[in-house]
Amino acid sequence: MTSLFSNGRNAAIFCLHIGLVGHAYALKIGVESDVVTNKGVLTNDYWKNQQPKTNPSRVVGYSDVRLFSEWEINDRPFFLEKRKLQTFVGNTNALSMAAQEKVSTQILPPGKYGIDAKLNSYEWNGVGARFISKGLAGFNWQLSPKVVQLKNFKKGAGIGELEVSASDGNLTGTLERESSRAYGPLLHEQPVSSTLGFLLDASFATFWSGVNLEGEISNAYSYLRVDQAHFSERSYQVVESSGEIQFSKTPSLTGRYGQRDRLYRIPQIAKLSISKDNNESYRGGVLSMDGYAMPWLGVRLAKGGQVIEVDTYAFENLTLKYQIKNFVIRKLTLGVSVSSGLHAKPQVRLQLLTVDL
Repeated sequence: MTSLFSNGRNAAIFCLHIGLVGHAYALKIGVESDVVTNKGVLTNDYWKNQQPKTNPSRVVGYSDVRLFSEWEINDRPFFLEKRKLQTFVGNTNALSMAAQEKVSTQILPPGKYGIDAKLNSYEWNGVGARFISKGLAGFNWQLSPKVVQLKNFKKGAGIGELEVSASDGNLTGTLERESSRAYGPLLHEQPVSSTLGFLLDASFATFWSGVNLEGEISNAYSYLRVDQAHFSERSYQVVESSGEIQFSKTPSLTGRYGQRDRLYRIPQIAKLSISKDNNESYRGGVLSMDGYAMPWLGVRLAKGGQVIEVDTYAFENLTLKYQIKNFVIRKLTLGVSVSSGLHAKPQVRLQLLTVDL
């Protein structure tokens, strides 16, 4: 999954804007990212070493990168954000074949290998507010509505089957895609336009007998209307050649593409956490996305402005997170993470970088 700021000019303009806002009201500016999956890590390096299976496992994952500024007006928290969210729901065969770009049927046992995948990618700029309530018996909740402008988007859904016999192999399938960019030349192409949309995040926290219970739902409600979105619908049939199926270079048998008006709902991501109320805390819970749930466990150690966390999702990977306050200069917080699967190089990434003003 790609980085949010492939366009340096956009990042520079955004930073200048939040700097102007921050001169009067800003409390914090920064960037944060979160990458989660229930299988290994979401990289080509990991999945190119996985072979297709006749009984593939379900894979759920997402990448969420956010550049933000936060401030208060009359004790009301507000925020400005530039964000990119990518989600994947499918099976292991789809990821391994996409990473390899070709399949050697000579090393696969005869059988039928199912393929299905659903990928979403949304980029938006938004402004919103936080409404916080401290209820009775230690129950607190927060709602964060925001108005957003959708900048770029991609949606794809594919389903197919690779059939391997003792003598040959063939792949059949369909692929449906939608995007803010065209899939081919159009005689009367119309500009893609998106009206202002609406997103809502929600969370709650409560404490009882030394136990913390927290829940959060990203994109609890979403409404994004796009006029003249580009779409493509294709059907494929790929036959083995020299013992290989190179599905990435084969044209479709049939298909169509064009434009149509669409209403998009961003996938909901819900996380439930249970932990003890101390610095050395064991944690656990469930993360759910697009109708699929995965358990997770972790341990957290906090001391002197430093935090170390170790998490695992569905016991198929391991992520180590380290966060430190007042890094190099006062009020600068830095967080990094290292993620690893069973058959890939560890992935190091920036998890958090904020400055309190």
